[in-house]
Amino acid sequence: MALSRPFIKFRFTVDKGRAFRSILKGWAKDLKDLSWAWLRVGEGIAAWHARVFDTEGAANIQAGEQPWAPLAELTVQARLQHAKVSRVAPFDYLAPSGEGPEGRVLHWSSKLRTAATAVSEGPNRVRRGTKTSYEWGVEGMRHWALLHSGGVTEKGKPLPARPFIDASGGAAVAIGALEIMLRNRMKGAMV
Repeated sequence: MALSRPFIKFRFTVDKGRAFRSILKGWAKDLKDLSWAWLRVGEGIAAWHARVFDTEGAANIQAGEQPWAPLAELTVQARLQHAKVSRVAPFDYLAPSGEGPEGRVLHWSSKLRTAATAVSEGPNRVRRGTKTSYEWGVEGMRHWALLHSGGVTEKGKPLPARPFIDASGGAAVAIGALEIMLRNRMKGAMV
């Protein structure tokens, strides 16, 4: 026996596209001004670089880098004796700080690590966002950056490269964080 009428009937009506257009306008506004996203993006970049420091460069292996070379015995001895090893003040081991003489590489004073991994603006840190761009970096420590990029000491002795800023890893983290936030924001508009 066939029913002459449907037992259950569903009817969907779109309000002539008004709600959908409103959602699209909201998305367009979010994409024109991304300043709401930069704090989370910065947190992701800072966490990535903290991992680079914590693993002494091993986190950069995917980017084709090598783990950082261990501290030279001369460096450890200079730290133990609190010796002045350079005319450039940050390289002096006159007072202990950070992790100590035999601690991890680039952790003696933790100034460079802090500059590279802090989320907020501060000494030696660049954290600037506009509506459509975000700058993240380290400044005012040019000598450290050059030396740890495989520079040469004032006595002409080569230093091993210990790259601490990973542009490809940091960019991948930033893009991933931004993508997740945009998806969540768009999902919220659909609910």
